Amino acid sequence: SDNAVMASSLIWATKKLSTILYSEFTSMEMTMGSAIEVKRGRIGFSFINVSFITNLHNSIKLVSVKNIHKKFGSNEVLKGVDFKVEKGSVIAVLGNSGSGKTTLLRCISFLEQADKGEITFDDFHKDITAVTRKEIRQLRMKMGFVFQGYNLFRNKTALDNVLEGLTIARKNSPEEAKKKAMEMLEKVGMADRANFYPDQLSGGQQQRVAIARAIAYNPEVVLFDEPTSALDPRLTSEVLDVMRKLADEGTTMVVVTH
Repeated sequence: SDNAVMASSLIWATKKLSTILYSEFTSMEMTMGSAIEVKRGRIGFSFINVSFITNLHNSIKLVSVKNIHKKFGSNEVLKGVDFKVEKGSVIAVLGNSGSGKTTLLRCISFLEQADKGEITFDDFHKDITAVTRKEIRQLRMKMGFVFQGYNLFRNKTALDNVLEGLTIARKNSPEEAKKKAMEMLEKVGMADRANFYPDQLSGGQQQRVAIARAIAYNPEVVLFDEPTSALDPRLTSEVLDVMRKLADEGTTMVVVTH
């Protein structure tokens, strides 16, 4: 099915893109044909749409940024980056370490303040430097973020890590939040580890809990910052299986890799 092709494309991308040199993008594009769409960034990374374009790439723009700039001291990391994310698409952001991929995600989610640019999210459009704290909170409610280092609370169980955002940010009732959290842990294959603490879980298991946390409040887009880079091949496959399931369900994702 088309869904299976898209999911397979995601698996191929997240497993293989890290081994492909920047200079080989053209030959990769020829190999994959219409299953991917490549756009080169201006500073050494590229955006690759691994959705199955003919049916699932539905041209409904969800997020776009224009002319994003960010520098740290004299080091200009983002130099006028433009890209868009369409609803239901899976975008891989590929580039060498230090090329600005993570910084781009952090600017989109306002974990870093961009120096210049514009952001559009659904019908919201504004200069990215002029977005208010209230607007940032509203935009973040539409985004899920999966960190490279998991970022779980070490003193909370897997269940409590997922509950945190539902009860504090979303203001769900304890009963509603627990039901939702368990559903998400079940979805990522971690329901049987709900009462385990992060130190009792493998890296792959911790990352699956982090994914459950990110998708628990039904975000419109999920941002993945090198979600498998700290994992060995066996644990990587655990996380990729979850991402494949999300892709098959039509979840909009931006996946940073190298």
